[in-house]
Amino acid sequence: MELKLKFKNVNRVTVCSLACLCLMLGLSGCQAYKAFKSPDLKPLVIQTVDVKLALQSSEAAKFEVTLLINNPNNTPLPLVNSEFVLDVSGHGKCVTQYVLHRTVPANGTQTVTVPVVIVTREQVTATTGYVVKGVVSYVPPGEFRKLMTESKVPLPVVMFEAEGQF
Repeated sequence: MELKLKFKNVNRVTVCSLACLCLMLGLSGCQAYKAFKSPDLKPLVIQTVDVKLALQSSEAAKFEVTLLINNPNNTPLPLVNSEFVLDVSGHGKCVTQYVLHRTVPANGTQTVTVPVVIVTREQVTATTGYVVKGVVSYVPPGEFRKLMTESKVPLPVVMFEAEGQF
């Protein structure tokens, strides 16, 4: 009988220890979940897209694509890169990937100007039309970014599109 009592005491101690361990792991797990929980992150907003003819020669035309990017979040968001297509009517198009070494400040704006060169022998005039379409990728903050990177999830992007004349 005494052997059974000791055995029961060991079981009680083991069960109590396991219960305490599970409780501590459960509580710390909740804290870890909160750290990895998606923050209240709003997407960046591209307020304006502007394309200007910067230089022109008999062989090519250089354009500047300017984006005004707004960050509605309370944390700064680093910009990673921009990928877009600039199609100039009658002069061709250019697919551009541009690394952006900028950060959009919290609740602020950032202007990004990307140079684009299109080889053309024709002169670009004020009535020449253009279409520009693309995306800008950015890095979300903290633990959310780490989780995305470890899971090989692509970075979030904001799309833009504009058309007009020079």
